[in-house]
Amino acid sequence: MLLLYFAIFVPCFTNYSIKHIIFTLSYFKSFNYRIVKSFVRSIIYSTIAAIASSFIGIMLSYYIERSNFKFIKVFDFISLLPYIIPGTFFGIGYILAFNNKPLILTGTSIIVILNCIYRQLSVASKAGSARSYNIYYFTRCNGCNGRAF
Repeated sequence: MLLLYFAIFVPCFTNYSIKHIIFTLSYFKSFNYRIVKSFVRSIIYSTIAAIASSFIGIMLSYYIERSNFKFIKVFDFISLLPYIIPGTFFGIGYILAFNNKPLILTGTSIIVILNCIYRQLSVASKAGSARSYNIYYFTRCNGCNGRAF
C-alpha cells in the first residue's frame, strides 16, 4: 500500500523525460491555484453525497430486507438502475426533469449532489443488505462464538 502512495506522490516532484529521474519543482510553478477552489468544492459535494447516500441506502436495505410489502422489489430494482443505465442518460434526465418549474435546479450544486447520491445508492443499499445479513446471522448463531464456520 505504501508503494502505491509512493507511486502517486513521487511524480509530483520528478521529471522522467530524459530517462533519468530528476528532482524538479517546475510543476508547482506552473500550477494553477484557481482550481483549488473547485477541488475543495468537489470534496464538499462528494462528502455530502456520501453521507446522504449511506443513510438512504442503509434505510432502503433495511426496508427491503425486513418488509413484506408487495412491491418492495420494485424499490430494489430502482436502486439498481444507476448500474443498468449509463450516467449520460441520467445527466440528461436530471436536466430535463429539473429545468422547469416547480423545481428549477439546473446550474445549482443541488443537482450535482442529487446525481451523486442516486449514483451511489445501489452500492450503499447492497452494502447495508450484506451488513444486516451478517448481523442477523451472527446474532442467531448459537455456540459458534461469532465465527461463521
